[in-house]
Order: sequence, then structure tokens, then C-alpha cells
Amino acid sequence: MLDVGNAAIPLYLQEPHQFIGAICLVAFDLMKNQKLSLEELLLRLGSGAEQDRWREDLARSGLVDQIGEVLRSNGLERDMETPVGRKHKLAYCTLLYLLCRLVNPTVVVETGVGVGTSTAFILQAMVDNNHGELYSIEKVRDWRIGILVSERLRERWHLVSGGSRDKLPKLVENKTVDVFIHDSEHSYRNMRFEYQTVWPKIRAGGYLLSDDVVSNFSFYKFMSAASISLAAVVDEFGIIKKST
Repeated sequence: MLDVGNAAIPLYLQEPHQFIGAICLVAFDLMKNQKLSLEELLLRLGSGAEQDRWREDLARSGLVDQIGEVLRSNGLERDMETPVGRKHKLAYCTLLYLLCRLVNPTVVVETGVGVGTSTAFILQAMVDNNHGELYSIEKVRDWRIGILVSERLRERWHLVSGGSRDKLPKLVENKTVDVFIHDSEHSYRNMRFEYQTVWPKIRAGGYLLSDDVVSNFSFYKFMSAASISLAAVVDEFGIIKKST
């Protein structure tokens, strides 16, 4: 790790966007926002007692074990093949689950599904809340898409096939969005497009989350211009809360 000010910069020497990621994290620090641990962010979002109860609910659901079994039985262990990958994915999905328990959203929109790890965590939160609908956009057509989303979770799930540039504007046109999650193509053009398309539809006090914010400057430039009440980066994903 290399410390620059208060920003801890991971030196992913094998990653092509390592240098851009380092600059992004320094820029984030200079903008007087914070790079937080998952625990620090969660404490800002809600009470520790509630989160302990929600974590117990997640453990009782057996979701993590179910996901592991499906990955193993389908030869997909490489989706979380390294300790770093597992830690990153579990932290990200834990954040999504706890945030959805806190917000109790009516509408969540995500772009990018893949095997459906984060999708399953969001839907589990909705099942535990007994409330909410998830709309997911995925342009890839493959048998692996959403394979981790079990039948018991699919009642609240709406999978939209196609690219976000084609499908996202129409999807959110007549919706008020409580939580939006970007996890599709991590190009500057696509990330900026998704943020700008969904932001007007996110309710006051709602959330925009984005994975892989160290890929380029899109997240940092967007949040500097948006009206927000909270902004943070945890590992490689960012979260902003729309001002009330």
C-alpha cells in the first residue's frame, strides 16, 4: 500500500488501470471526501444494533452457502477465485444487502448482472423486508447470467436483456428510483451516461452506487457536480446519497 495524504492507494501492478486508480483516489482525497472502510460507512448509514440484526438475518438465509454451492457445482469458482476477489465481492454484497435493509426500497435498478452475486444479495434483502422490486439490465445472453439467483428470490426480479444505453432511459422513464447500482461496462462514457440518466429519477435521500470507480474519473467528476449529502469510496466502489 502507498499512502498519499489520507488516501490508501492499492498498487495493483497487474491491473492496466492501476495508475488511473491511484490518481482517482488522490483526487477523491483532495476533494475533502473520505475513503472509508466498509464498517465506517455502515456506521454512517444506520445504527449498529440494526445492522447486527440484519447480518443475523443474512446468515440465517443461508445465501452465502447457497451461492458457493452453485458456483462449485457449475464450475464457476473463478468468479471469486482469489482471496482479494472474495473479500471485495463479499464486502460489496454485504453493503448492498445492508443498504437495502436500511432504505427498504420500492425500486432498485442495477446495470450488469453476470452470474448474479450482487443481484441475489439485493433480492434477499427485499425478501427479508417483504418489499421491493429489482430491475436488472444485462446485455450478455448466456446460461450463466443470473445463475446464482435461486427460484425463491425471482418473484421480485425483472431481468431486462440489452445494453444500458438502449434500455436504461426507457426503464426509469416513469419510475422513482430508491437505489441505483452501476456494474456494467466500466468505461468513462458508459458510466457517465448511466449516472446522468438515472440521477434525476433517484428520489431525494436515495442512493447511487458504482463498482470499479478507480477505472476512470467519471464517478469523481459526477459527484463533484451533483447535489449530495454523503459521498464515500469503499475499496473500489463508490456511494453517494442524494440531498434531501
